This record gives sequence, C-alpha cells and structure tokens, in this order.
Amino acid sequence: MTSKECLRLFLDSNVLIEAVFLPDSAASAIIQLAAGGTFDIITCRPVIIDVENAILKKLKSDSARLNKIIDRWQAILEESRLTVLHAPEDNVIQKTYKLYIATMRHQADIQILAAALLAKPNFILSGNREHFNDLVANKCSIPIRSCPEFIEDLIAGR
Repeated sequence: MTSKECLRLFLDSNVLIEAVFLPDSAASAIIQLAAGGTFDIITCRPVIIDVENAILKKLKSDSARLNKIIDRWQAILEESRLTVLHAPEDNVIQKTYKLYIATMRHQADIQILAAALLAKPNFILSGNREHFNDLVANKCSIPIRSCPEFIEDLIAGR
C-alpha cells in the first residue's frame, strides 16, 4: 500500500499520551500500524507540546521511569511516520472558534480542531469524546473516533 492509499488519521494529544504510557493499548496498536505503513498519522505542534508537558508533569519526580518514557516517545516519533504540522494561524483558529465552540464547548481544543480541519484527514482520533464529539464530526464532515471505536470500525469493515 502506498502512502497515497493510506487512511490519514489526525491524532489528538491523548492518543499519543496513551500510546506512550500504555504500550498494549489501542492507541499503541494504531501507532504500530502507522509505523508499518497501514495508516498515515498527522498531528500538530501544539499536540506535541501537550504530550511532552504531560510526560514531564507526570514523571518529574521519577527520573528512571521518565528516561524510559522519553525513549518510548522518541521511538514513536521516529518510527511512526508521524507528520507534525505547524500550529494554525490565529485567523484560522478564530474562524474555527466561531464555527465550533457551541458544539465542542472547550476553547483549548479549538486550535487542535483547526489544525485537523487544515490537514483534511479521513478520521480524527481522540480519547476526549466529550469535546471531540459526534456533533463536531457531523458539522465538519470528518468522522471522530476514540482508538477503540476506530479499531472496532476497522474490524467491522465500516
């Protein structure tokens, strides 16, 4: 399968955090499939910053585990073929805010949604289905799934 034939998945920070901390998770399986060329995965710089801040915050007092998790994070970045987009321009974020805040109801995720809309993926993957919900998916015409939901859909052929 060539890269042009791959599904393009935009990943929210919680997907990458789950993959880093839980190597047997659905998120980790998706990362492994992307590394093998099954999917193209995309995110944006603000997501990368969120992931790295979460790693440091969670493990700042456990240097041995921190080193292990940082090594795993680096392996994910190097092996997954992850495309990292720049943060969207302020005018794009403002436009997205006006269009989606009523359905998303969370200001911090608007810039992530704006980046996802610019990337034009086949799916947005997020463990935060309260904010990245079906109302947002319907409005932007991009299916939004949690990692387990996405894997279930793949298995079911949807």
